[in-house]
Amino acid sequence: RLVRVWSDTCPSTVKNHTKTGTEVDYVAEVQVVTGDLSAAVAAIRKHAPIHHVMVGCESGVRVADQLSHALNVVGNGIALSGLRRHKFDQIEAVREYGLDAPLQKLATSSSQLLTPSSTPDGLLQVSSNSSSGVSGSVRGGAEAWG
Repeated sequence: RLVRVWSDTCPSTVKNHTKTGTEVDYVAEVQVVTGDLSAAVAAIRKHAPIHHVMVGCESGVRVADQLSHALNVVGNGIALSGLRRHKFDQIEAVREYGLDAPLQKLATSSSQLLTPSSTPDGLLQVSSNSSSGVSGSVRGGAEAWG
């Protein structure tokens, strides 16, 4: 028995893509409205017992953590939930535990970006802070930056 849960911020293109080829019978669909997790939890509990919360895509990681916690099922917990989606904070947490971590700078505008010549190895990677993978990132030496 599966209950399909969508975040209200999930784009239709993702929902449509997810449906393609996943001919699964869901007992219900629930939408999590930003700021109102309790309504989604109540709707999901109507289909108890709930044993697991599974994430369908990267953008659902935080909501899955919150749902697992609220539904009292095994999950990753919420204490470090933000670290799983925020690359800068992930690396700083690694550094705080005394492990080797890459040098990094959090830039909130293009004027704050470093240049490859200002890094120790002449390489630089710029990527989004709260996204999965390296979509939209640029990495390389001076030749990559034109």
